[in-house]
Amino acid sequence: MRAPPVPEIAVFTAASEAFNRKNINASIDESIARFEPVLTRALADGVTVRGYVSTVLGCPYQGEVPL
Repeated sequence: MRAPPVPEIAVFTAASEAFNRKNINASIDESIARFEPVLTRALADGVTVRGYVSTVLGCPYQGEVPL
């Protein structure tokens, strides 16, 4: 087995639909669905994956983000 080209990757989404639309032109659900092939490959190659969620404390476009 060869070493992975990178030891770790990160995936990002937002807790705010408005931020996701402005940032990546996708809904929260669409952005998470896009992770699937990335995660599958990373895990198969032994690459550590970190996940990040932005705008959990507020969104510059919609204001407060409901929990």
